Amino acid sequence: MAAALVAAIGFAAGIGYRFFIDNADERELANYLRSGVHGVGIALAGWAVQNTLGPNARSSLASALRRLPLLRELIVRSLLMTLVIVIVGVALQFALYAEPYRLRWFKLDWFTGTLPWIIGLGLVISFVIGAFTEASRVIGAPMLANIALGTYHRPKREQLIVMFLDLADSTLLAEAMG
Repeated sequence: MAAALVAAIGFAAGIGYRFFIDNADERELANYLRSGVHGVGIALAGWAVQNTLGPNARSSLASALRRLPLLRELIVRSLLMTLVIVIVGVALQFALYAEPYRLRWFKLDWFTGTLPWIIGLGLVISFVIGAFTEASRVIGAPMLANIALGTYHRPKREQLIVMFLDLADSTLLAEAMG
């Protein structure tokens, strides 16, 4: 069920990329479908890494990462997720666009212009996802939702009863008990 949702979001993101970012002359149904499949592959790869290295994962690598300080864990996990996303994204680029474009896109300009943007975007997305999951692990998902919605620091008036009990010679009793 979760994989289907991730795949649907990836498909929508791929189509959105094609519609909003890509060239207007390349907006054909076949390209929209390719972009959708590309988005599904990248989304499922990121989801798989998150399930393997995330806060609830039971793998030995996830256990080793959880022993690191929180910021280091987040950085290492973000770098690993970015690496997987870039590898899957470039592999899908070759698989999906090699035939119709005969690798015309695979030039030095792509390595110096497009690939750094892909890596940077993957790193930012990985870091944000990792920070959100770590925050939900550390402070709890309900409290994180309250903070995100701005409802965490809303004071409410309550009437409290405070009881105080003083025992005779309680200081001597406490010293005797240690």
